[in-house]
Amino acid sequence: MISSKIENILDPVSSLGEGLLVRNSMVFWIDIDSSQLFVFKDLKVHCYDLPIQATVIFDLNGNDLIVGSMLEIGAFNILTKNYVKISSFLASGDEHKNSEHFRTNDGALMKEGLFIFGTMCRNQPHNKKGNLYIATLDQLTLIDQLYIPNSFIQLPNGDFLISDSLEKIIWKYAFKNGELMSKKIFKQFDYDVPD
Repeated sequence: MISSKIENILDPVSSLGEGLLVRNSMVFWIDIDSSQLFVFKDLKVHCYDLPIQATVIFDLNGNDLIVGSMLEIGAFNILTKNYVKISSFLASGDEHKNSEHFRTNDGALMKEGLFIFGTMCRNQPHNKKGNLYIATLDQLTLIDQLYIPNSFIQLPNGDFLISDSLEKIIWKYAFKNGELMSKKIFKQFDYDVPD
């Protein structure tokens, strides 16, 4: 029987938690504001300081947690606590990647091995849309614009559900070999905010 009791497992709590990833009986998330990684393992929460302000967790590869920030994609080893930059392509180009006004805000690793992630305006997201990107380690492709891209969920057929928290919409994106084929509304909310 599943218990209905809710317990606080972390004190103090994260101020801006993002990038939830569940792998190998562990739960990972990032506190964007404090640049910290949290790992829930063996009924304990472990906290690590990151050398970058990571905003997305893409995957766990062995003991390496693949994370992204506005400046780079890197690997943080959860055993040795060492960080290695994998790619710095995010730092060049348009205002979304090279501005104090925008930051990455969630993403995922696609089945094809591509990175998909979004950016959002830091202080006034209702005034300017963020971007939605697909990337390899050396190429970045703009595929759409959303205000606050969140909750990147890949379906078994390869499609993605991606919410825009500000517009209160969950979009369904269909891709083929990393190319956007279609976008349609999956669910629109009147009062709840999908995140």
